[in-house]
Amino acid sequence: MVVWLLGEDGRRIRAVDPFVPTCYLAAPPSIREQVFRLLRRASCRIGTREVERYELGALRPIPVLEVSVHAPAQFSSLTQQLIRSCPDAQFFHVDVSLPQRYFYDRELFPLAHCEVDITAEGRLQSIQALESPWDTDYGFPPLTILELSPDNPSPNPNHGGCSSLVVRMDGEERLLEGDDADVIQRLNQLLVREDPDILLTDWGDSYLLPRLMTMANQLRLPLALNRDRHRSIGARKPHSYFSYGRILSHAGARTLSGRLHLDRHNSFALAEMGLAGLIEQARVTKVDLQQMARTTTGTGITSMQLETACRDGLLIPYRKQEPEAFKSTLELLHTDQGGLVFAPIVGYHEQVGELDFSSMYPSIMVRFNISPETVNCRCCRHDPTARVPEIGHHTCRHHEGLVPRTLAPLLDKRARYKRLMAAATQPAARVVFNQRQTALKWLLVVSFGYLGYKNARFGRIEAHESVTAYSRDLLLQAKEVAERQGYRLLHAIVDSLWLVKPGAVRTDYDSLAQTITERTGLSIGVEGLYQWIGFLPSRVNPLMPVPNQFVGLFDHGAMKIRGIEIRRSDAPLLVKRAQAEVLHRLSEGRTLAELREQIPQALEIIRTYRRHLLEGLATVEELAITKSLSKEPQAYRHQTLSMIAAQELLARGVRLQAGDTVHYIMTDADAACPSDRVRAVAGIDGTWSYDVSAYDNLLLKAALVLLMPLGVTATSLNESTDPTNRAVYDSIDSKQASLSWDV
Repeated sequence: MVVWLLGEDGRRIRAVDPFVPTCYLAAPPSIREQVFRLLRRASCRIGTREVERYELGALRPIPVLEVSVHAPAQFSSLTQQLIRSCPDAQFFHVDVSLPQRYFYDRELFPLAHCEVDITAEGRLQSIQALESPWDTDYGFPPLTILELSPDNPSPNPNHGGCSSLVVRMDGEERLLEGDDADVIQRLNQLLVREDPDILLTDWGDSYLLPRLMTMANQLRLPLALNRDRHRSIGARKPHSYFSYGRILSHAGARTLSGRLHLDRHNSFALAEMGLAGLIEQARVTKVDLQQMARTTTGTGITSMQLETACRDGLLIPYRKQEPEAFKSTLELLHTDQGGLVFAPIVGYHEQVGELDFSSMYPSIMVRFNISPETVNCRCCRHDPTARVPEIGHHTCRHHEGLVPRTLAPLLDKRARYKRLMAAATQPAARVVFNQRQTALKWLLVVSFGYLGYKNARFGRIEAHESVTAYSRDLLLQAKEVAERQGYRLLHAIVDSLWLVKPGAVRTDYDSLAQTITERTGLSIGVEGLYQWIGFLPSRVNPLMPVPNQFVGLFDHGAMKIRGIEIRRSDAPLLVKRAQAEVLHRLSEGRTLAELREQIPQALEIIRTYRRHLLEGLATVEELAITKSLSKEPQAYRHQTLSMIAAQELLARGVRLQAGDTVHYIMTDADAACPSDRVRAVAGIDGTWSYDVSAYDNLLLKAALVLLMPLGVTATSLNESTDPTNRAVYDSIDSKQASLSWDV
């Protein structure tokens, strides 16, 4: 295994650590003879021995053949050959990433502070971590960062537009222009002179690095992207995948050896938690940074479970062997209910408190010992204390499960980060602690989904059902405690409650949270107290609530916003700005009476934006709509606006796949000819126009969702904000908009 070390003296050292990965197989003697014949033909040294190992949840070990491969580069091809040749054998430990296996075996993790013994030839004699991945006081390694970005006006440079190269390092920015040879030579000089540890790019995987490599190859010029001269640049093709009900697109990868390439536009982790959060995830999951930046968070939690299994000497199956137990239709309806949601009381309410269970689902897994091997165990089937509420499952009371053992340190470390964040006096320290706790939050969030995921290595649907059953019971207990103390429930969704009680202050809500914690055994805290909060209605039926759509003003002045245009990725920037200004205006009111007094000013904001549209002043950036393709472009049968834009891009030679995003402007949404309805942003030139009516409609909808519970109707909103009808606007009396949908 090649290991890159950053010495305390600043040297970058390439070292080689002898590493022998192993796999296991269980097969009858007749098949083993075939295995031995295959192994004897291997081109590298192979070791075998008979051992006994446990499978997850098994009471007795099984005999398996351990195969040691002394050339790690051949491990994957050799094991795949064995799998193809011996389909009736059971294989274990064959498809775990070798860098992860190395971290597990050596008890190391990415960017660990280590003590090493290394020969002059760069051979590692020993390596030992001097810190734990569960430490919270570690510092950021002294890594140098070179940033590369395309200077391209298009939202996605892959869709078109000429680009120059922007380079940033140590706060200095420069633009590399000129012909291709000049750009490559200047960039190569920078790479050689500065020798950065991290290339931080925008569109690096899909656009920048492939383009730069092609230019360098065509011109036969050197380009020192890789620090390791022994290795080529890693490449993975783009692909689409299904996750949580959505088709997503992955832009592929361009990975380096000896330094790290991180693409901000191809990394969920970097977007959600920053570099400090990415490093935190890599440390605790033992997945290298380049892989962690490009994979789903589920891969991280799976790696942690795999490490727990390796540490416990358990066999990791090649393919999941645990099928879902048979259920009748009635049993399925009874057990598979999900989290509990109370429909909110539509309208704006004042002096409301929100209580949230901290990491509810992972905490349930740990407290009630929910894991694939502990649900419906043989030893506790008659123990009434082991019974899961409402459904017929039970959990083990004698043996701690693999999933709880994996999650418990995560929960503890996140709680420590939150305490450090609250106590930090420096803003920069608070930012770092927040990014790190956010990284752990995402690992905890996906741990529940992977518990019931069909492809999860240690997943089981009965465990998934047990978690949701406990959550429903605990939320009901919290509701009962609150109502006994005189609180009124306005809304509850899975792990959060919104409550109101006349005269209640922060200490009252803190006391209630403490009582609920004692009753349920799960930590619940006060998320905040609202000056007012609005649970917003359906756009179709004003009396129908939408559980995850609300806006609220905390007593400290910040706002919490869910489910409306300002939070949607497909809403035009102009609509988001207008809605943000309306919310800012509404936040000037601290009571419901003051809130209603802000309506005329909110209407004036919408009128200003409508006039901006009508006068043709809106820009491409303000109007661009971003939509994700839910299927392959060729699979669409209807001329949706996003499909029309995709067809335009395809005609211009742009490659698209399911999950890719397209950016377009509505030019004439009702045109008879589909190609006249929208224009792709990448194809916009100096002769373009936009559909004022279509964008005006989006603007009114965004305003109405906020103002409808305050009594503003679609008709009155349209008339009072019509930029061509000032007289109507002046006649509006704010008292006419005093109706509340609190029913």
